[in-house]
Amino acid sequence: MSFHLPLLAHIFVAVCACAAVCGQNSISTPDRQMLLKKKTALLRYLESIGDDPQKVISGEMYLDDETWGKLKEVSGKTPALMGIDYCRDWGLKPSENAAQAIQWKKLNSLAIAHWNAGGLVRVICHFPNPTRENFGGLRDNTPETVNTQAILTSGTPERARWHALLGEVANGLLDLNAHGVIPIFGPLHESNINAFWWGRLTFTPEQQAALWKDVFNFFQTRGIVAVWLNAQDHGPPIREGAWVDECIDLGGLDIYTREKAHNFGLIKEKYDWLLSKKKPFILSESGAYQPGNKKDADGSYNCAELLRQIRAHTPKAAAFMFWCYQFSSAKSQNLKGLLDDKNVLTLGEVAYEGR
Repeated sequence: MSFHLPLLAHIFVAVCACAAVCGQNSISTPDRQMLLKKKTALLRYLESIGDDPQKVISGEMYLDDETWGKLKEVSGKTPALMGIDYCRDWGLKPSENAAQAIQWKKLNSLAIAHWNAGGLVRVICHFPNPTRENFGGLRDNTPETVNTQAILTSGTPERARWHALLGEVANGLLDLNAHGVIPIFGPLHESNINAFWWGRLTFTPEQQAALWKDVFNFFQTRGIVAVWLNAQDHGPPIREGAWVDECIDLGGLDIYTREKAHNFGLIKEKYDWLLSKKKPFILSESGAYQPGNKKDADGSYNCAELLRQIRAHTPKAAAFMFWCYQFSSAKSQNLKGLLDDKNVLTLGEVAYEGR
C-alpha cells in the first residue's frame, strides 16, 4: 500500500501560491516545508502500522477532562490517538455567529499537550447547518431544511455562513500547525448515511464531492497541513461518486451496533473497497452500544473483542478510536487488558522518524 505523494506536491504548490495573500492566516513557506515532511512521516508510519497485522494504535474521542482521566484511572494508560470536536454542542444548538459555533482554543491546548507527550490528534467537526441563519441543525436531513445548491453557490448567505464556519476551523488548525502538530482532519464524516445535513438525502454524490473539494481547497489556500481522513459509516453502500481521491490521505470506517462490533466480517465489503484506494486505513469510530440494548448499556462489552475482530477481519487497520458517552471504552469491560497488549500502542509509544 502507498499513499499519494502527488497530493503532497499539490499541497506545496497551493501553499506557495497563496503565501502572498494569506497574510497572518497562513504559515511561512520554510515552516510549511517542515510540516509537509512531518505529514509524509506520519503517513508512512500509519502505513507501516497497517502493514503489521498485530500492531494497532489505540484511540478515544475526548468528551471532557473527567471522562478522559477515567481512561487512565481504569487502565493505567492513555490512548495514543485523541479525537476532539471543534463544534460547540455537536452542531445541534443555535449560535449567534460562527465564532461562537466553533470553539477550539481549550481543545487545542489539550491536543498540543497530548501530541507533545507522544500522541496523535484527530479533529472532527459536527458542523451546524449553514442553511440556518443561527446555525444549529446538525441533523437536518431533508431538502426543506438544507439548501444544498445555495451552500455550493458563491454569493449566497448560506455559502457565506458556511465559509465563516470553515474560517473558524482553519484558525484552530493553523494553531495546531504552529505548534508542530499534524492533525488527522476528518470533515463531513459518514456521508453515506442520512444522519447529518451533508448526507445522502440532501446531497447527490457529485454534490458531496463538490462540498469535500470546497473544504479541501479552503484549507489549502490557507496553507494548512493535515492528514485528510474520509470516514464512512458501516451501514449503506459507500458512494463512489462522492470520493475525491486526490484530496484524501486516509480511509476510515465508523462501526456501531452490537452485531457488527462482534463480527467485523459484516463490514468486509466496505473494508475491501477502502483498501482498494491504496491508502492507510483506520477504524475511525467504534461502539457496541445501541439504544434499547441493555446488554451493552450495562457495560458488558469486552474491549478485547475489538482487538480480536481487528486481527480476524481488518488487519490493515492502523488505529481504532472508541467514541465517547455510552460508547466509551471506560464504560466497557477489560480496557486494561486491551491497552496492556504489547501490540496496542498507547500514549508515548507512537514513535517514528520525522515526528
